[in-house]
Amino acid sequence: MNNKFYRSRLHNQFHDLSLTLTTLFLLGVGVSAGAQPAARMGISPDRYEVTFDERGGDTQSLMIQNLSDQEITVSLSVSHWDLDENNQLRIIPPSEISLDQWIVINPLQVKIPPGSPQTIRWAIMPRLKPLAGEYRAMLFLEEKLPPAPPTEPDRIRMKMRYGLPIYAHVGERLARAEFNGIKVDRDNNRVFLDIANTGNAHVRLNGNYGIWRLAEYPGDEQALSLLRRAVNQLTEPEGFVIGTLPTTVVLPENRRDIALSLPLGMPGKYRVVLDGEVAGLRINESLELVQPDT
Repeated sequence: MNNKFYRSRLHNQFHDLSLTLTTLFLLGVGVSAGAQPAARMGISPDRYEVTFDERGGDTQSLMIQNLSDQEITVSLSVSHWDLDENNQLRIIPPSEISLDQWIVINPLQVKIPPGSPQTIRWAIMPRLKPLAGEYRAMLFLEEKLPPAPPTEPDRIRMKMRYGLPIYAHVGERLARAEFNGIKVDRDNNRVFLDIANTGNAHVRLNGNYGIWRLAEYPGDEQALSLLRRAVNQLTEPEGFVIGTLPTTVVLPENRRDIALSLPLGMPGKYRVVLDGEVAGLRINESLELVQPDT
């Protein structure tokens, strides 16, 4: 078995007049689509979690670093969003109380010299008194490409588009969740963790899993101990594979099945241990899966 960490990735692709690659940080991990070109921008932070009230909130900073050897032009915009039934980003129409309508950004477009940084400031300025709870917006950064060279008018060019989620809260933040069990898709070696958000703020799953060949499985208690030791000490696991659980966001008043695909490897019987946490709720489960002969 190949002992290494497996990282879950969310793939999103947008297509415009030129091919656009969008990197979203909804799950806390970078996103790639196919063979990703070298990044031309470094962005910090990758998400915002802030508080505000009827007077607004603290001014926030966004740092964009031009990693290329050419000047880049970047425009900024804000959208209202949620997640669809498949946990994919969905841009939805704004309302007079949606966070995107209350965000002021300065400047909205910048030209950044090669190898240089640029700081953008933004702030929340409510037009109405906000009710208690969580508000969300997506801050988009899009690279503006210069006109195509006359000698290569039909060449496909790549541009970068990033989405940084903003979670803004009014009043007391209550992060609560319920774990309603696991559904198993044995034909595709996938499990679905049924999680309901019962609080007023977004929550996300965190944790790891371990995979043993059934004949080498040390038992639930020992397996959990070995998994945690390998993760905490950043050591190479011996005799089993470890990976990370998907850090999928579950929004308030939502109940979602969070999918996890398991790399079983060679044909045979396996035992899988899940060691996760969401909103302080521990999730420890073990289950048996079979990788059939192909």
